[in-house]
Amino acid sequence: MVDRLEGTKASSPFLHSDADPTGPIEPPHFARGTANPPLVDITAVLTDLEAKLARCLAALSMHFQPIVRAHDRSRFAYEALLRSTDRSLPHPGAILDAAERLEKIPMLGRAVRAQTAKVIAAAPPERGIVFVNLHLLDLFDKQLTSNRSSRCRLTNTMPICSTSS
Repeated sequence: MVDRLEGTKASSPFLHSDADPTGPIEPPHFARGTANPPLVDITAVLTDLEAKLARCLAALSMHFQPIVRAHDRSRFAYEALLRSTDRSLPHPGAILDAAERLEKIPMLGRAVRAQTAKVIAAAPPERGIVFVNLHLLDLFDKQLTSNRSSRCRLTNTMPICSTSS
């Protein structure tokens, strides 16, 4: 950015521009005569995000990716992958981000585990081991460690769970 008064590079706290990846960019432009950004109705933004997350959770589906042994390419297990047929939040990262922002990680984790368990229950036993990724906050979910729902122990940092009978 060239300072119009002196014709030299001006320092700026803003991020770099496309033209000069290491240099500053123009500050954001707001309505003429004001230095403040427009007000955002955060309640409306969060309400919209919550509605999108609810739609994605209602359309939750799990996909299973094989995990293979490198030495002989035989299937060792499967990894459960979060997906949704609703595109309000376009990819799993967006779903996780929304759940974090809304403090709904336990709800998302429960939905993922329930959907995975539903698919596993219908699969033949020879399908092998299934790994389910957990968010760090899932480790604090009382339902995950409840004696009624499952028995879990930590091996290094990986929870090993088996359903109780």
